[in-house]
Amino acid sequence: MHARSAALVFAVAVVIGVLASRALPKVPDLSGTWVLEREEPIEVEGRETGSGAATVSLGGTITIVQTRDLLIITPNGGVTATYPFDNRDTTLTHPTGETITSRTRWEGLAAVTDTCRQSPAANGNVAVKTREIRSLGEDGTTLTIRLTIEASGRSLTRTLVFRKQSAVERRQWQVSYA
Repeated sequence: MHARSAALVFAVAVVIGVLASRALPKVPDLSGTWVLEREEPIEVEGRETGSGAATVSLGGTITIVQTRDLLIITPNGGVTATYPFDNRDTTLTHPTGETITSRTRWEGLAAVTDTCRQSPAANGNVAVKTREIRSLGEDGTTLTIRLTIEASGRSLTRTLVFRKQSAVERRQWQVSYA
């Protein structure tokens, strides 16, 4: 009798676990090495202004590692940034007095990071705010990053489209630069 009750409790727990896991929203896995394929025209205050290669440099390749709790992004030749997915402010303070506060969360199927960089200046702090919206294409091989920068009452938006680098391409790249 006790074995039958234990088995029934176990079966009910399994069914509840399966149903609960299906109820959790599925988020895309942004992990991979991504190669910049194209850049949409830059928008300044809502107007397109053409290419902006000299405006903001993300580099041609980025590597993203995504865990359940973190988004880790390394641009080719750049500094790695780690963003927790807990929707809480994370603040870094540099010895120069500059502070960078960021917050990352999922909004539907997009990973959104809001950042405020405050730097000391002669007339007080200068603040630059950014919003990065990272979304994966339906086929899983296209990553779109929409980057909006606001400073001194003006805004600039860039849309960058990346293609996921295949394992064969990574090996070829590693061999050619070894």
